[in-house]
Amino acid sequence: MMDNKDIVTHAKQNKKFLERIEISPYRYRKGDVVYRRAHLFRITTKLYNSFVFTPYDLSYQEVKPVFIKFDLMDWYLKDLLKKANEHAIRDYTASIYGYRSQLRSDVLRNHEFDDVYEEVKEFIDLVDMAEEYLDKVAQNYKQYSATRQEIQRKEEFTDEDLRELQVYFGRSRTFQFLHGKCQKEMGSPSRKLYEFMRQNKMNRQKRYEDLYMKTKLISGTEGEAQLDHALKDFGSYEENLLLSNEQLIEKFIRMNEEVQYKSFNNDFIQRKVRNPSVRNHAVLDQS
Repeated sequence: MMDNKDIVTHAKQNKKFLERIEISPYRYRKGDVVYRRAHLFRITTKLYNSFVFTPYDLSYQEVKPVFIKFDLMDWYLKDLLKKANEHAIRDYTASIYGYRSQLRSDVLRNHEFDDVYEEVKEFIDLVDMAEEYLDKVAQNYKQYSATRQEIQRKEEFTDEDLRELQVYFGRSRTFQFLHGKCQKEMGSPSRKLYEFMRQNKMNRQKRYEDLYMKTKLISGTEGEAQLDHALKDFGSYEENLLLSNEQLIEKFIRMNEEVQYKSFNNDFIQRKVRNPSVRNHAVLDQS
């Protein structure tokens, strides 16, 4: 089995003037074969320049999938889910939990609100579900981080490791979408509650003034417009509603990676990889 010296040796042989060499800190193991990657880049930039892989004699058919696996691992090791986790543990919509408590104590068992009991119960249930999805985002992040740390500790990854990270990413996006879906669905029951309170002039009753103002704010269209804009990041909302959680996970993985895959065509590989199989293949294509 080739050791780390081989990738350094071959990288130096392919190094051009004013280029630096950066060896990937981790290996890619597929069965009995261990791949390593060297990035040769101009001193002025690290944006895609050229690469060398070992085994140095890997076939042209091997290059593209190996290239993609390394690139995807670079991407998934960037702590992609950090912002989602920070949002989940801080929860910038946490004020709605206080409103939920107010509905439970002042409305749900209050006979004055019997005509909108179902709407109030629906709203409370939606807040409960939204809270659960944020908890799932945070728990998923812990698992994602543990896998990242283990790969960095081993300095090696397999297809199974990469798949784990992909699923954690897709799962986080799924939980975020479902959280947004709950928020969107809160609009209808909150508007019905607000209309009920408005028609019954409850804003003129001292004990309901605070509840009335909060309901008016929550049922407003401005927040819903902002939410609709945020949900566009997840693709077609209507299409997503028809998908199972597992299908959503796979969809969000594809959405994350499709730009990467599109750029990795044969021309890109031939321009960026300096292994003999790629250079020879490029010569054959030109002949």
